[in-house]
Amino acid sequence: MPTYAIADFFKTGDIVIDPRLHARPTRPLTMEAARELLLQFALLKFDFEQSVKAMLVYDYQVTVGTEQTALGFLFEQTVDEMGQMKVPPKPVGRIEFHAGGPDGPTIKVFSI
Repeated sequence: MPTYAIADFFKTGDIVIDPRLHARPTRPLTMEAARELLLQFALLKFDFEQSVKAMLVYDYQVTVGTEQTALGFLFEQTVDEMGQMKVPPKPVGRIEFHAGGPDGPTIKVFSI
């Protein structure tokens, strides 16, 4: 089973934040806030049974106090490859980023 490092997605630019999160009327996820949130996970890794080359963060929530959760989809294609496709690809998995809780930053992944 392949292991993926979040830092590698940063290096290649293959983490995308859904632009609708920036424009939300309440609790928008600005680019600066997204960067700060995701940098907490830069040293973490996750295992996933399929090839993963990119992720799209589609939701963000601040829960109890300073606890934050970001939800994303995992894709077999890079961001550049997806940009060249006529039909958007289907995700192969979901990823959950949890920060600010008693366990520190954690990642959970799920197959779709």
